[in-house]
Amino acid sequence: MINQRTTARRRAAVLMTAALLAGLGTTATAGTVSAASRGAQGTAPSCVERFVRGQGASVYNNCGRTLKLKIVVSLGPDSSCHTVANHRGFQHTWSIGRYDKTVTC
Repeated sequence: MINQRTTARRRAAVLMTAALLAGLGTTATAGTVSAASRGAQGTAPSCVERFVRGQGASVYNNCGRTLKLKIVVSLGPDSSCHTVANHRGFQHTWSIGRYDKTVTC
């Protein structure tokens, strides 16, 4: 039996790959709401899974509660602040810069 974490990783990898191939900018999966960009509060907790590949990243909330998350890109455009429900995620792609961190916002 495949555990939930493995399933979540596969789901996030598929979503990120699809977005990269489609050449999309910041996108959100079902169940997330994009909010106005706000100042970062601190690094996201370890229960938030991060998947980085090339110039794209996706995050998946496994924390048991809704979080507001933002992907920070060094020398490039950060994502907006997203409200991410438990067992949901979002992804962000960029053309310049590199992944720095995921923060709460």
